[in-house]
Amino acid sequence: MRKKSALLAFLLILILAISGCSGRLRDQERKSVDFRTGTQGLELRFPSNMPTKLFEGDNNIGFILEVRNRGAFPQNDVQEEKDIFQGRLFFGGFDPNIIEIDGEDPLVGDLKVGFEIVPANFPLEGKSQFNNEGGIQGLSFKMKINDLPKGTSFSVYRPKIRAAINYYYQTIAAPTICVDPQPESTTIRDKPCLFTDSIGVGSQGAPVAVTRVDQDVVRGVDSKSKLLYKIFIENVGTGRVISFSGVSGSGAIGAALPTISVNPFTTGFRFQDLDKVDIVEVGFGAPTAGKTRSKSTAIPCTPKDRVRLIDNKGVIFCQFDATKEGIDSAFETPLFIKLKYAYQDTAEIQLEVREAIEFG
Repeated sequence: MRKKSALLAFLLILILAISGCSGRLRDQERKSVDFRTGTQGLELRFPSNMPTKLFEGDNNIGFILEVRNRGAFPQNDVQEEKDIFQGRLFFGGFDPNIIEIDGEDPLVGDLKVGFEIVPANFPLEGKSQFNNEGGIQGLSFKMKINDLPKGTSFSVYRPKIRAAINYYYQTIAAPTICVDPQPESTTIRDKPCLFTDSIGVGSQGAPVAVTRVDQDVVRGVDSKSKLLYKIFIENVGTGRVISFSGVSGSGAIGAALPTISVNPFTTGFRFQDLDKVDIVEVGFGAPTAGKTRSKSTAIPCTPKDRVRLIDNKGVIFCQFDATKEGIDSAFETPLFIKLKYAYQDTAEIQLEVREAIEFG
């Protein structure tokens, strides 16, 4: 009997130990999830069960607009990112004399109070190692259908209700590169990595992506080595890239207006305010968390602050003086790249409004 009790106790301890190990393994698997993948930021969606067959005189027709964060920004534990993340929602594509959406000013097609997306009241965190789906929120609205024009053959009205969301977003890429100041040297050296001319980067969980990094080394007559980097970026999302800074001449008396506050259906954007991406940081190693990089890790680039996309693509040229900074051997390191911009995504749904039929 004692032997059986001892055996049962041993088996129980063994089971607990195995389950504990498997739990730790699952934790390790969760931590190794690469959440910085995908080509989307915020996504709008009208639900499939939204009422679309309407009649004049219908009031208080409720509908939901789903907003989902498909990207990796902002991170819930990074206050700097949460401070930047915000946006604004607009409706358009319909005659405001016939259709009214609750909270909307029919004269300008904008929300009276302006629906702002801020972390304090809008839980739209980006994907992370603990949440690989990202945040999601359903926004409630109501429609009112007014009378159609009388005495005409205009008995059916089929508008496309279009929702547009302007928001601030960031892209972070950190491809591992081999820094080698003398890749073609005939001197035999112990090198822990192999210098490659081009590195494919993939997606980063954002609508603007770093797609490729080309690198080269130039040696001058004074034997100085300069590392050259060509960083390719692209709008890989389904929306429009907008300048992060204010949109010129869109505010009162030609003043700059915050990008996300521009109504795309009424005010619109100027050509010079589109397809601009701000270069926040390019450097070797870990991010600086808002601090200024030391010269030994910061990489000067051209353009310095902002790159213009042409046909949704842009290139950043960077140059690093390896000799001046004392780099004389090969090593592997992340090439940390941070970009910021404003972005616009849209969704639409077809409605059908019919003339009310009077009986008797």
